[in-house]
Amino acid sequence: MRLIYIHQYFVTNEGTSATRSYDVSRYLVEMGHEVTMITGVHDQSSLPRMPWYRLFQTHHIDGIRVVACNAYYSNSLNVIWRTWSWLKFAMLATWAAIRVKKPDLIFATSTPPTVGIPGRIAAGLKGIHYIFEVRDLWPEDLLRRRAHESAGFNTSAGKCWSRSATRRRP
Repeated sequence: MRLIYIHQYFVTNEGTSATRSYDVSRYLVEMGHEVTMITGVHDQSSLPRMPWYRLFQTHHIDGIRVVACNAYYSNSLNVIWRTWSWLKFAMLATWAAIRVKKPDLIFATSTPPTVGIPGRIAAGLKGIHYIFEVRDLWPEDLLRRRAHESAGFNTSAGKCWSRSATRRRP
């Protein structure tokens, strides 16, 4: 089976964050599946940063084809820059997912919830199944912390987007 796995914060054992998506991908490869991981670049991953003009970089790590989108993320970014990183990743990951030849399934895992956007769009265009794993309480957490008020976010748009990502396909 050919899988597209979308996780903005993919980290290998060389990184300094959780390696769950790496471990799952490695296991899927060991089981005979082809895995294309679409990810961003962040300060805790082992993937190198790219120059601003380069949109994608492809790596082959332990049998996993890793397509890194040039959407840099760091926990030290403020709310505006984090949001920009999430939206930029969603746009680039959509393009990357559409370019994968003949996938059988798309699996997107949050955080952030914007990983649901490329998964839903690419699955719809390719006519394949899509699984969205919700691993974070959003936008409830953001609303509880009231972080959206300082940044001027429209919370109804965030809720609509969150519902859309998790809605069942007809």
